[in-house]
Amino acid sequence: MFDFATILKIAQGAGNAIPTLTALFDQVVSTFSEDDQEKLKSANKILFCDTNLYVIKIWSNFKFGQCDPEILKHIEERKYDLYLLTYIDIPWQDDPQREHPHEREALYQLYLNEMKEQTVPFVEISGLDDDRKKKAVTAIQTLLKLS
Repeated sequence: MFDFATILKIAQGAGNAIPTLTALFDQVVSTFSEDDQEKLKSANKILFCDTNLYVIKIWSNFKFGQCDPEILKHIEERKYDLYLLTYIDIPWQDDPQREHPHEREALYQLYLNEMKEQTVPFVEISGLDDDRKKKAVTAIQTLLKLS
């Protein structure tokens, strides 16, 4: 599985043209679907997905001011049980696939707003190392008790 940053880097080489991105999005949606289905087969009650189509939606809107309607359609079709939204309170680590170190708060707010607008429960994960881990484990244990 690749992440959306990889897609953006490919698109940048293509001049960030929306038609090019639309073709790439089609490939990403297909890959997400195939990967999710394959991983579900071997999951034991829990399947962790590091990223999903919300990332594509937010980055597409942030970078290009729009999101392909097919992405929005597929977001509605995907069913998840819980989102862990990680806060930006850990230091920025430079990486060739990462962008906008000074836009972290704005991007976080976009993700937070997105989580508030959808119906799946979410938990904000903040703090350092053990605090983050404890919050995530507690949220997952709570979810498992409810199911």
